[in-house]
Amino acid sequence: MRLIRNDPERNIHRWYVVGVQATLLDAWAVVCGWGSLRSGYERWRCIPCEDETHARRLAERIARRKIRRGYRFSAR
Repeated sequence: MRLIRNDPERNIHRWYVVGVQATLLDAWAVVCGWGSLRSGYERWRCIPCEDETHARRLAERIARRKIRRGYRFSAR
């Protein structure tokens, strides 16, 4: 899922992506990416998980935390 946070008054223009996928090294992982909507800056991290259920729960928890901090779902 893709989330964005845009607050021109505070000069905040950010995106955040969180997803679940199978990997080569671990059975399942949560993949998170974040960056600026105004520049090419971006970072990514991969969080290994025991199984798909655990990975989905973690991804939902991360998304809820971002929404509490002002991020909103993006149609793109």
